[in-house]
Amino acid sequence: MSQAPRLHSWEFEPGPFDPVAGNVDVHLTLDDGQRRWCLFATPANLSGLLTQPAAEPAFQSAHLVVVARLSPEAVESALRYLEAEDRLLEASFPF
Repeated sequence: MSQAPRLHSWEFEPGPFDPVAGNVDVHLTLDDGQRRWCLFATPANLSGLLTQPAAEPAFQSAHLVVVARLSPEAVESALRYLEAEDRLLEASFPF
């Protein structure tokens, strides 16, 4: 049985974002060389998506990770949690 690849490094997609009410793509590099990405968002961001005047009736994303705040510490903690639970690959998409 092969071991799941481990997280080597990650980075926020360049550009501004709101750490409290925003969302941002996070780029991952795994120890086997894979490059992947996932979307991090806050609860306030998701609420805003559904309550804006032109909002869609639903939001779905297989690669969404929700954290209370978009800080490096929160993202690192979430990624390490997903890694420990062997869910890092299912929570991200290849580039």
